[in-house]
Amino acid sequence: MRFVHKYALAIVGVLVFVWLAIVWLLDRQGRTELIIQNYREERFGAVFEFVFYPPPWAMWLAVAIGLGLIYWDVRPRPVSSRAPEQQRQLRDEFGNCTPGELRAKTKEVADGMRALEQQYRTARDKVLLSRIDWNATSEEKGKIWEANNKLYRELADELEVDFGNQFLAKARSLREAILAHVPDIAQAPNSPHFRGAAVLDNGRLAGPGPIVCAAAYLESLSRTLPG
Repeated sequence: MRFVHKYALAIVGVLVFVWLAIVWLLDRQGRTELIIQNYREERFGAVFEFVFYPPPWAMWLAVAIGLGLIYWDVRPRPVSSRAPEQQRQLRDEFGNCTPGELRAKTKEVADGMRALEQQYRTARDKVLLSRIDWNATSEEKGKIWEANNKLYRELADELEVDFGNQFLAKARSLREAILAHVPDIAQAPNSPHFRGAAVLDNGRLAGPGPIVCAAAYLESLSRTLPG
């Protein structure tokens, strides 16, 4: 349910496109004429006609609404209301550091990021190992996997929140301070650090080991500092 609540707008946007696909694939006119004919006297015909056989302009309106809902849901957001003030304080702190101090602080933050992701990996593995029952029936195994998947999603949501609260502002401020001295290595063609930079850009954790990728990107970036 936490997943559904978190991505509710995006799901609604996708459902809009599903509706469009159904409208195009069904034999709309043949299927709706009977409904319209039967219900017109009860004043339901106009409603069915609009839903199942919409005017051409409704298609473009639905596409615009669907894209708008998806963008609104997946757009980058600040982690919390305290983030701007915290970002300013960290920017001032890291902006006054020497290259050597920046490298040391980057290593400290990167190690903490890796430890956080490992902590959640361990918790996820414990969930899996503790719930396996090889003697269970197929129906019972299905329920076990369903429960595990729910716990995995909850752990993933908790990890993203903890990462945002503990490390995202620090990592962004460190990157900003480092980039005041050197170019961004993530901008190079085919850079292996592109995923790590994307994590810092939008704060979203996607794919395998996103926090580890962000930590590796930060450390690699700090190694390009002079001195």
